Amino acid sequence: MSRRQPPTRHHPRPARILAHRPPTPALHRRARPPARDAMRRPAATHCPAAFAAAVLLAVAHLPRRRRSAGHGRRGIPLPGHAGHRVAHGERRVHRGLRRATTPFPSRMLVDYVRVYKQGFPAPDGAADAARSGDTGAMYRFFGVAAGSTDDARTLVATARKAESAGFAGLVLPDHLIEQHAPLPVLATVAAVTERLRVMPFVLNSGLRHPAVLAQDLATIDVLSGGRLEIGIGAGWNKAEHDAVGLPFDPPAVRTARLEETVAVLKGCFADQPFSYRGEFFTIDGHNGFPKPVQKPHPPVFIGGGGRRTLTLAAREADIVGLAPRIRPVASGMPPPDAHSVTIAAAEEKVAWVREAAGERFASLELNVYPSGGPLVITDNARSVAQDRADRLRQATGVELSATDILESPHVFIGTVDALVAKVHELRERLGVTSFMLGDVDEALPVVERLAG
Repeated sequence: MSRRQPPTRHHPRPARILAHRPPTPALHRRARPPARDAMRRPAATHCPAAFAAAVLLAVAHLPRRRRSAGHGRRGIPLPGHAGHRVAHGERRVHRGLRRATTPFPSRMLVDYVRVYKQGFPAPDGAADAARSGDTGAMYRFFGVAAGSTDDARTLVATARKAESAGFAGLVLPDHLIEQHAPLPVLATVAAVTERLRVMPFVLNSGLRHPAVLAQDLATIDVLSGGRLEIGIGAGWNKAEHDAVGLPFDPPAVRTARLEETVAVLKGCFADQPFSYRGEFFTIDGHNGFPKPVQKPHPPVFIGGGGRRTLTLAAREADIVGLAPRIRPVASGMPPPDAHSVTIAAAEEKVAWVREAAGERFASLELNVYPSGGPLVITDNARSVAQDRADRLRQATGVELSATDILESPHVFIGTVDALVAKVHELRERLGVTSFMLGDVDEALPVVERLAG
């Protein structure tokens, strides 16, 4: 005769377990529907960066392929409605930015404005990790986000391909030529990816007031969950200044303006109102908004080939870009200083940075990019290099050998094995760990070998 089983009882969770369970952050709870009058007001009344928010919202709803289980993402989670089903389907919240499998509901814009105003709750240490660029890899590779005629679908495909391959981020230059404006493109890249960092490469400090620029940049950092890096420079293309009637000052003046621009940007990103008196800018008790996710500010990139600019970068930047010097010209595209293209010149520039940075040199990241021509994967590297040497001689009158070109940190020509070896050599010889390699498709084989 079997014994009668006692009735099953529901045992509540022990109090000690509940005590260790962290409370749900307010921004992560299911939000109440916004008031009807708030839904009727145009987005611009809620958010001064409505255009960037609209770009993020619209592109985020393009079709996205699913990732297999177990493949997580790094980043800072966006507050939303994770795990809740709604009438039109299921919304999912990924790390970094919201994705949706539903039609674009009108309520989502109000939700984004709420997030914009209140900020992202960042896990402990997440902003510091993002600011240092710590992705667990030896190198960080960047590619160009878009060509001059790329449409939105091409941009999205490039961004997702770069993220899948292991690129650290995508960049876009800032020029008044036939190209897309950098900040809307980078906002779009952030919207359709979850790990990629984005950086203007680089903003011309002579084209915008830094307090206005600070609001645009901080907005992208907030909406991307802390994935912005700020590349900024003094400007070098006289022709585009002349075309729009802006003065193109001597190098010393442009560098001084850049220094003040960086100071104002950092002041706008600070937690308290600030004032500033400089030769170019005056700020009186301004409290920049929004505040960026990354503290004390997104990483700042300053690059150059002259000692004056590199000294400023060593003192104020987090990432220092090594570039060839350019020769001043009255009109047209300025040619590079041929001797500044060589590996020996790069070693001299690193010495300048080390001297100016002092104790902070160890915390700096050094970057190079292919300013000597696009990356080329080929079995005939010496022939391609000789062709570039010939063109450089025609432009400057200076003779460099094919070996000089192949050794240059600003030229990437060779087989995949040779380029992988060159990346390692530049790290050993110069301490470079950040590479902007240009076109994503061209650089893909190299990045896939080295990323992660």
